[in-house]
Amino acid sequence: MLLKRLYTKEFLKLLLITTGGLALCLSLIDLLDSMDDFLPHNPPVGKLLLYAALHMPKNIIYILPAGVLLSCLFIIGKASRLKELVAVMAAGGRVKGIFMPKNL
Repeated sequence: MLLKRLYTKEFLKLLLITTGGLALCLSLIDLLDSMDDFLPHNPPVGKLLLYAALHMPKNIIYILPAGVLLSCLFIIGKASRLKELVAVMAAGGRVKGIFMPKNL
């Protein structure tokens, strides 16, 4: 139970960082791509940043599957590197039980 909570926290933290960071990068790239349309109107910087921020939810939807996959791979790799999977198997536990939700 303790390992499940630890890995769930780590997974969610890593998911937030990867998905948020990649969505922010894509929003800024989208802003730079559409800058030619904005420059004739001479908008303030705050409006441009608001434009980028409002495009982040769309980018999060696109990036979320890749963020989940990356987070899973990093968490399983960390557990393998720290030999925690071997310890769980030696104690008679199931490795699948660590990474699966409680009600499955």
